[in-house]
Amino acid sequence: MKKIAIIPAYNEEGSILKTVKDLRENAPDFDYIIINDCSTDDTQRICESHNLHVVNLPVNLGIGGGVQTGDGAGLLQGLAHRGGAAHTVRCSLTVTDSTMPSSLMRWRTSSSRKTSTW
Repeated sequence: MKKIAIIPAYNEEGSILKTVKDLRENAPDFDYIIINDCSTDDTQRICESHNLHVVNLPVNLGIGGGVQTGDGAGLLQGLAHRGGAAHTVRCSLTVTDSTMPSSLMRWRTSSSRKTSTW
């Protein structure tokens, strides 16, 4: 069962690389997609220059729009179907929540639901 972290991001130039690095190190079985919610800082440039999985929105949709975009983008990009059925975990990227990626390792897929909210 594949797990996907949907990461809505708005003006996260200072934290996006650390968050993805933490996710890769602490939850390597999770795929991810960053939804850049029309950031006005260098979030888009940083994501693109580091070849991160990112969708850049042309207008700010807010956290709900970011999560919904992530659901659709994950399916369109095939992230949800690599290795079988997907189990989606929604994560909200924040500058202060440095424990988010390592906490994902404690999350278990024993739930029968196909979608869980982090």
